[in-house]
Amino acid sequence: MTRSWRQPADDTERSPLFNGVRDNRMDHPAYNRQAPTDVPPSIRVGFRVACSPIAADRPSTSDLRRALLRTLGRPEITDLIGDVTGVENMTWSNRGSQGRHNVGAVLNDFDETVAPFAWARLLLPDPALQLHWRDSRCADFILHIDSRTRRGVLATPRDLATWHRWFTRAFTILEIVSTRLLMGELRLTTEGDPAATLAVWLDTPRHLEQLVDIRSFNREPGTYISRQFAGYAVAADTGASPAAVATSWIRQLCDNSLHIYDYEEELLSIGNVDLRET
Repeated sequence: MTRSWRQPADDTERSPLFNGVRDNRMDHPAYNRQAPTDVPPSIRVGFRVACSPIAADRPSTSDLRRALLRTLGRPEITDLIGDVTGVENMTWSNRGSQGRHNVGAVLNDFDETVAPFAWARLLLPDPALQLHWRDSRCADFILHIDSRTRRGVLATPRDLATWHRWFTRAFTILEIVSTRLLMGELRLTTEGDPAATLAVWLDTPRHLEQLVDIRSFNREPGTYISRQFAGYAVAADTGASPAAVATSWIRQLCDNSLHIYDYEEELLSIGNVDLRET
């Protein structure tokens, strides 16, 4: 997989992840009982990558669903979820799968009364399905994480250094899913057009201070803190490293969503961060 990324040139390059990935949902009984004010802040990683179609009869549908669970159980993904929630030693189970091209899973210890701490969905290329937001040349993947602890309490907002690390590690999800699941277990190819696109979304019911700790920074007078943030990246032959893209996203987050300043010193203190690289 690529190790170089660039910022999208315009919405044309962002739009492949607007619908179906950013707005995808998981059906669960606990969601139906949630009042709008009870919806926790959430973090989502989504990507689209060129992918060959899956065969009609192999692997079996059951093997396909088990392969997704094995991938989701890898430490690169469970550690990323633990960074946000502190939740450990929980079990993924299949949920919301529809046939061979739409496979879903939830993380919640099989408890139907508790909303999943995280859920994931893999959408494989389906040449027979014609939807305006799907691309029959590509696979889509979504990982959604609620920012709350095992006891249901909202997780503590994290500092910029933590979010930089989390943004950087989000690129690992694409690599794990592409190499271990798509190429490895399912024996699909993941090369060609279009270029891979990856995004992170932060979403809160009130404001981004529910996710990001900015108490040590100054706010720009006359501004308000946004409820959401989105960062996008496009794979490129020559471009920036995931860490450099993460730096760019942090700057966008601070400048355009949090409206804080004098944060550059904290970014530099993270290490291996060159503010000129992006």
